[in-house]
Amino acid sequence: AEAADRIRRLRAEDEVPLRSGSAAGSGAPFDPTWTAGHGLLDEMSLQEARERLAATQAAEAEAEERRRQDIIVARRNRQAELERKMETIRSVRSSAAAVSQHARERRAASAAEAAAAADRARADAAVALEARLRAKRAARDAESRALAETAARSAKQQAFLGAAKAASDERRHHQLRINREAAA
Repeated sequence: AEAADRIRRLRAEDEVPLRSGSAAGSGAPFDPTWTAGHGLLDEMSLQEARERLAATQAAEAEAEERRRQDIIVARRNRQAELERKMETIRSVRSSAAAVSQHARERRAASAAEAAAAADRARADAAVALEARLRAKRAARDAESRALAETAARSAKQQAFLGAAKAASDERRHHQLRINREAAA
């Protein structure tokens, strides 16, 4: 209430015509369009000063609104640019992820293929080793049989030769006895 009262008093004082003593001369009411008349270059009346002030304030308000609009447009442009960059980054990441996934799958397939090839090579080597071992076993068995046959033949021959030698020794001893007896 006090502030409203004060505002009302100020407006009333502004509207009351002022009496100027020496400038207006006759005590005429104050004219806001009157200039002092000193002949200065920028001399202006109160009304002109108020109009210029209003025009300046309007121009400043307009400039401020333009700056605000420019700031809004700049923010929108920055936001749009950031969104474009983010979309580009998403696209690059997505394609990089796809490439990486494809490379992982290729490596996994290659590793599986290499493991299968290694398994096949091991199986082939095992088959070849088993064939070599069978061949060696067969050769060893054949050699054992041949040695056994040779030993059996040799034993028979020695038995036969031993019997023949024993018989021949017996005959010789017998012959020697006969010869000793005859000589005696």
